[in-house]
Amino acid sequence: TPVRVLLGERSPTWMAAGTRAVADALPRGELRTLAGQGHIAMLTAPDLFAESIGSYARAQSPVRL
Repeated sequence: TPVRVLLGERSPTWMAAGTRAVADALPRGELRTLAGQGHIAMLTAPDLFAESIGSYARAQSPVRL
């Protein structure tokens, strides 16, 4: 299953390392860094967060709307 793993550009180093490790461990993992964001981009940049998830979901869907 393809998975997009999101990382805030301003996340603490230890958190970024863990996030990269998760993405690397997944056979179809894709890391996406959200520019200017920390750990809670869903609260600080909800439009950016939603766009990242939505664009990935649309790209993975076998049905084109």
